[in-house]
Amino acid sequence: MNRSYKVEGSICVLSGDTFPIKDRIKALGYRWDAAAKRWAGPHSPEALTALANLGFVAFVGQDTATTSAGASEVSSTALVPENGTVPQVEKTWSVREFVSLVAHIIQTHLGGAYWISGEITSLKQSNGHVYFDLAESEENITIESSGRAASVSCALWAGKRKFLAAKLGDFQLAEGLKIRVLIHCEFRRETSRISAIVDDIDVEYTLGNLALNRQAIVRELRKRGLYDRNKQTQLTHLPQRIALITAGESRALSDFMDELKQSKVAFSVTLYDCHMQGENTSRDVCYALNLISGMPPKTFDCVIVTRGGGSRLDLRWFDDLDICKAIAYSPIPVITAIGHFEDVSIADEVAWCAEKTPTGAAGFLADRLSKTVNEIFLRVDSLSRRAIKRIHLERESLARTELKLVESAKRKLAMERRLLTGIQQTMTLVRKSSEKTLERGYALMHDKTGHIITAARILTDTSLRDITLTLKDAKTGCTIEVDSEIRGVRTLNNNDEQKNKSMQENSR
Repeated sequence: MNRSYKVEGSICVLSGDTFPIKDRIKALGYRWDAAAKRWAGPHSPEALTALANLGFVAFVGQDTATTSAGASEVSSTALVPENGTVPQVEKTWSVREFVSLVAHIIQTHLGGAYWISGEITSLKQSNGHVYFDLAESEENITIESSGRAASVSCALWAGKRKFLAAKLGDFQLAEGLKIRVLIHCEFRRETSRISAIVDDIDVEYTLGNLALNRQAIVRELRKRGLYDRNKQTQLTHLPQRIALITAGESRALSDFMDELKQSKVAFSVTLYDCHMQGENTSRDVCYALNLISGMPPKTFDCVIVTRGGGSRLDLRWFDDLDICKAIAYSPIPVITAIGHFEDVSIADEVAWCAEKTPTGAAGFLADRLSKTVNEIFLRVDSLSRRAIKRIHLERESLARTELKLVESAKRKLAMERRLLTGIQQTMTLVRKSSEKTLERGYALMHDKTGHIITAARILTDTSLRDITLTLKDAKTGCTIEVDSEIRGVRTLNNNDEQKNKSMQENSR
């Protein structure tokens, strides 16, 4: 307990843990002063005795003269002098007296409200109350602090939590979260422990720190050339082999798998069971991503990192430099579905693409695969139609060519037939002419060497004398050779030839 009283003029002022016994205090005639946040009432000996029985002790400067005979004895010497130092006396203190002394010092010197900031550790809840330790941030730990982080035990009562609900909204206290809280100190006599009771929480402080942390991580990723690295990977048009990073037995897992089943496509999914919230998130997700990156090529088509919805602060687990680096270095596309409709984590920004929900990620893959299959069918159908049309056109072309060839052949045959007819007629004339000539008989002249002698040679070759005449009778077929001698050559003009011809016709 932490209860004390102090006489101020005609009234007695009470402070400390008075809520459990407020009805008994009212019965003594005390009234609650809401403005001063204290109890005030009479300070008669009977009232002081009753207060002592309720566990109240005197403030600094309150001596035994103001207490009744029945009140617990308190040294007339001030417990704490005005300079704030504890007197060195040889008096042996009882445990109750010593605890009361400590409670009094705390109440006197730490009775106000204080804004303090730190990192939440050892968070737990019970009956609507929230208990946690507020530890010094690592960057503030110095040699002077012996390398150890100082911490304060804090409590947020259920009533205060409900009172702050409208202000906090979806803000949730979580391990590792940096917060700024308004507290007042309470000293529990039962455990002799100081507790910081939370009266208010500065949400903007936490969100501001998270925003600054995000900016620092983004700058580092851009500096290393990792911010857009994963976006440069190529996602196949038929993504069937999937590496799924999520919590096993989670709602995100069931939603993702159910959506894939509805697509009626045979996907191959390999689950990597990881913590998706809390301090182990970065370790698990990075390990899974690095393991997948070390697989042989074409083991997976893509990686899905997904979790269910949550508060805005749940995004901070994926505003992690190590996770973002692991995503950036992945040789295959990474698709995130962290489960937030309004806010975007840095992991979403560096990933190949980001969907809002596990169902959305599964739908994206199913749609991409279905779209590709439909495009293949459309292209096959288009090629088939084009092939059929081309075959039809070629058939028409062949038919036209065949017709042209037939007509051309007909024309060629007719031409050749006319030519043959002409040749036949010519040959008939030649044959008839030859037959008449043969009927008249013919003679060939040969020289001594057996060469046929032409009329032109007779006229030009003066040395030609001896000749052989070969005569053949057309009717009998008898051949006669006559050796002759050329004694002279006479040429006939046209008139002579005509005259000679006429004489031959007359002689017939």
